[in-house]
Amino acid sequence: MKIFRSGRVRTTGEALAGDEGARAREQETRARQGVPSWTNRVLLALYLAGLLGMLVIMVVIRLRLDRMVEITL
Repeated sequence: MKIFRSGRVRTTGEALAGDEGARAREQETRARQGVPSWTNRVLLALYLAGLLGMLVIMVVIRLRLDRMVEITL
């Protein structure tokens, strides 16, 4: 039980509900601040892996094309 300055008494049930609300607000604030959740981290990792894969493929194609041009000249 908690007594506010206004004299109102908060019961244990209200305190628990308030704690849940505070936790939800904290998560919402973190989301707005750009703290990524684990799903966002996984998606970011997949995205970066895809970019790296495309870069590797481009380099391999470039090297093979250079080799083909050397053969034809």
